[in-house]
Amino acid sequence: MKNLFFLILIIIFVFDCGGNQSKLNKEKETYNLSLMIYYLYRSEGNCIRYQKTTEGWTIYCDQRSRGLCNTSDLIYTDSEKSAALSEISKINRELPNRCSQAILVSGVLQEKTLSLSEGDKINQENAYVVVASCVETGIQNANLLVNTSDLSFLNSTKGKIAIASEQTYNFEPDPVRKADALACLDYLIKDSFSGKPKEDLRTLLSDNRTKKRWKQVSCVNNSSLTTCPPQVIH
Repeated sequence: MKNLFFLILIIIFVFDCGGNQSKLNKEKETYNLSLMIYYLYRSEGNCIRYQKTTEGWTIYCDQRSRGLCNTSDLIYTDSEKSAALSEISKINRELPNRCSQAILVSGVLQEKTLSLSEGDKINQENAYVVVASCVETGIQNANLLVNTSDLSFLNSTKGKIAIASEQTYNFEPDPVRKADALACLDYLIKDSFSGKPKEDLRTLLSDNRTKKRWKQVSCVNNSSLTTCPPQVIH
């Protein structure tokens, strides 16, 4: 919030000191500064997600920012489905057969778009709260939790197939399938400029498999969010 405070001061300064500027220039500068404030506002904070279960609530905390602290990653739209099918076609075209198993295992072909009632159900069973940092909830090393960039990759079509490839590579005993999984994985995480696999993404996928960078806690037999506050996360 400190960044927002300083930007507001800048806007006030612009109005006070910009007496010689035209009205059009003032409006343009104010608009640009407003966009900066909006961007910073959406970029701040960490995210707590409450997921309703039959036993109570399961709570997650991660480093996604305020702008993504909502059910957007849980609701699958028609446009996302079309984009996914296009991405899968590209993968099969550029790396024939090597990703076929991972694509099937990932479930991306089976994902279906949601109806309005299904979307409403997801909204009813999930609630989100923005906090300054997951550190406030008592999580140690909260800076290691998945962040907005991590989640964006993991929830993408490439990310979902890469998750399946990484898991197959680590657990598949058949050497041919294991080799295919590695080839697919390296393709999915390669840097567009260097052409080499991004090792940070390889580490992210490993951490995702072992849940190293995820933190959750269950609040059993609690029927409302007020009886299961963020402070119980540890």
